[in-house]
Amino acid sequence: SPCTWSNEFMIYQQIDRLTILKYLSAIGLYFVIFAVPIAGNVFGSWLALSLVVFNSQYDEGFSSLRMEHYKNFLKFKIDSNGDLEIYAIGLKRVPKHWKKDPQWEGYKKEATTTVPSWSLKTPSKWVPWRNSKKFLPEVIDHLKIRAESS
Repeated sequence: SPCTWSNEFMIYQQIDRLTILKYLSAIGLYFVIFAVPIAGNVFGSWLALSLVVFNSQYDEGFSSLRMEHYKNFLKFKIDSNGDLEIYAIGLKRVPKHWKKDPQWEGYKKEATTTVPSWSLKTPSKWVPWRNSKKFLPEVIDHLKIRAESS
């Protein structure tokens, strides 16, 4: 048919709706059955290869695995000299079961000023069900950026 290789817009208007529906359903099935799974497998294989062989793209590889363990965060601290200290803190294992901390006293209702939670002896009212060393946070990396002297 001349409408498959022509650039004239009016030729496409001559195609009936049933033909367009057949064409779109065939293309849709092609993408659902072949293109999407093949592209997903190629991309997943690339992530696995880059993690195992090249030791790179850790963020992309581990975020797509949706692992509930190996959580990390950064702590920023500015000391009295104006130097910025950055701590990378990580958890290798995250507890799944929690219990209420018996040492947690809660917030004092009679206090007139609000105390920040980080200054409390036990800031969280939840603790892991089992006490284990594998749940303790550890410093993975430390970086200090010195302030410019003026």
